[in-house]
Amino acid sequence: MLYITKTIEGTAGIVLLVVGGVFLLTSIVSFCPLYTILGLNSNSKK
Repeated sequence: MLYITKTIEGTAGIVLLVVGGVFLLTSIVSFCPLYTILGLNSNSKK
C-alpha cells in the first residue's frame, strides 16, 4: 500500500514489495524455505 500511494519509492519500495510478496507466499503455502536452509523445525510432532 505504501508503494501504491508513493509514500515509499525507489529501491526501498521495490525491496519492501519483494519481501512482502515472499511473506505472503510463505503464509499461503505454509512452508518457509528459510527453515530448511537453517535446519529449523517448529513442528512439535514426532
